[in-house]
Amino acid sequence: MLRRDAKWRRWVQVGFILGGAALTGSCEIILNSDNLSDWHKGAVQSLWFVGLAAILLGGAILVLIDQTAPEVLAEADIALSAARDLQIDAHQKNSIEVARLQKAATDALASVDEAERTIADLADDIERAQEAGLRLATLYSITRSALLEGVETMIAARAASDDNRRALIGVVLDSFSLFSNRLFGFLDEYWALTVFIPLTEPDRTERLACYTTRRSFRNEEQKSHRRWEKGEGCAGLAWEDCAERIIPDIAEESNLRVRKENKRDDDVQRHRSLAAVPIVVGSNVVGVLCASSSTPNRFVRRSVEQGAGLEMDAVEPLRAIASLLAIMFALTHLGDSTSRST
Repeated sequence: MLRRDAKWRRWVQVGFILGGAALTGSCEIILNSDNLSDWHKGAVQSLWFVGLAAILLGGAILVLIDQTAPEVLAEADIALSAARDLQIDAHQKNSIEVARLQKAATDALASVDEAERTIADLADDIERAQEAGLRLATLYSITRSALLEGVETMIAARAASDDNRRALIGVVLDSFSLFSNRLFGFLDEYWALTVFIPLTEPDRTERLACYTTRRSFRNEEQKSHRRWEKGEGCAGLAWEDCAERIIPDIAEESNLRVRKENKRDDDVQRHRSLAAVPIVVGSNVVGVLCASSSTPNRFVRRSVEQGAGLEMDAVEPLRAIASLLAIMFALTHLGDSTSRST
């Protein structure tokens, strides 16, 4: 725009110089005529001075333009450079501000996500605590009811027969089986709860024999059951060591001893996870409570040190059942019959 303005003023200047020169020249020619009156001669001389003034004015404008135009252009370039610098600086500041705002927004979203995760974790902890409390309450209620029923039955019968004892223990297993999902976590899977007692066979070998059992398929409860020697299988190990034995996954257990006649092709599928708890009266193992599930890692021992907290592992109900059965065995003197033959 400045260059356009300078060009326009230069044309004005040229117009003044050329117009003044033309006017002066014309007046000079007229003044050289002989037949010009004094009055006309004075007017022509006035015009001659006007033309000369126009030439001088045009020259002055030229000098002024020539002197100021570069300065103006230089100042304009400086102003444009400063404007560009300000624009770049503003752009950088805007970029920094936008980045800061984006980081602040990202940090805020991260804080919100962390808060949501914390809330979700707390909700999970509360839910687990409630579930653990419910399982413990269920276990306490079933154990108390079964114990009271057993004691009352023993007092009423005074001397219970073997069939009555077997039926009573079956009732205990039924009570716990009814809440097997809540107590043990059994879902759509094969499972079994079996009470074994040691019996002396005709060859004078003591083996664990099935006394009563409850299974997910009730029609299998009347089938023939395997007998276990000391140190054989999960039940035999619990009997031999007088300590609970837990096998989370039998497919990964390579040192488990099982006699050839006790091996079955479907053991890995049907009895994938095993737990055995001895039933102890005084210092004698009068039986073994054994549980199995087709789901691996169904029976895993957990402790507070491992982060179990209030959660109850699936072995704890077995411990409660074994303790309850020990009381009933003691009341019915079942421990005295462990030496009898088949």
